[in-house]
Amino acid sequence: MTNNQVFPVLQLPTDSPNHYARPRPCNAGFAVVGHRGAMALAPENSAVSFLLAEAAGVDEIELDVRVTADGVPIVLHDPTLERLAAGGLNAGMPVAELTLAQVHEVPLASGQPVLTFAEVLELTNVTLQVEIKDPSTVPALAELLAQNPAHIGRIKFSSFLPEALFLLALHLPAVPRGFIVRAFAATRRQQEELEDVLIVTGAGTLYTGFEHLTPVHVEQLQAAGIEVHVWPLKSREDLDRALELNADGGTADDPGQAKALLKDARTRAAAQAAGAS
Repeated sequence: MTNNQVFPVLQLPTDSPNHYARPRPCNAGFAVVGHRGAMALAPENSAVSFLLAEAAGVDEIELDVRVTADGVPIVLHDPTLERLAAGGLNAGMPVAELTLAQVHEVPLASGQPVLTFAEVLELTNVTLQVEIKDPSTVPALAELLAQNPAHIGRIKFSSFLPEALFLLALHLPAVPRGFIVRAFAATRRQQEELEDVLIVTGAGTLYTGFEHLTPVHVEQLQAAGIEVHVWPLKSREDLDRALELNADGGTADDPGQAKALLKDARTRAAAQAAGAS
């Protein structure tokens, strides 16, 4: 299926213009997103990580949600606890096959407990970008948010999985959804495929790696009502490139550093503008 006449945003030549050929716009609305909180400074997806991200002035916190065997949404990136565990009988078992009590019985090397998503709702105040790792998580999340309607307005969903976005559209149609890709579509065929996913899932945001992405792509996506967030932001060069692209935001392991780099970039842009006048 292609929708080129309906949504021609990705009908672009495959030879990309120079990323640095146009002046840096220094987007005033650029959002810094903390990856799993502030995972460069604290254990990922932990209470400490989320609190550090908020203290750094992060605009959003990205986190990962899975569901236990007894239907409790928990905040965890991997399908098992093995990478994070300091041993434990069930460390290598899929958390989808463990109850919440069994998850909590596995000791983690960080000493930080696995949080439930309900606990994170109470712990945090900023916008939460909730990445869905497994479509089976969606019904339990929908039920939890139905019980906590006051938090719905600060939730965004994202996923690498179109099927997860389809389910989100059915269960939580009013909550914004975004599609994640590791790199932007390199060929015309891939661009058409990406276009189709954005349309049929109703995704309002594209979260993409920098590769193959150009200012023209970003401009046309934004003109079609799609926000563009880039990742990862690891350095001044990454932040500068994100601003060259005029992206709407970016995800950083150290959001405090990213906020400082953004402030510096804006100062430099203001000085350049003053010098040119």
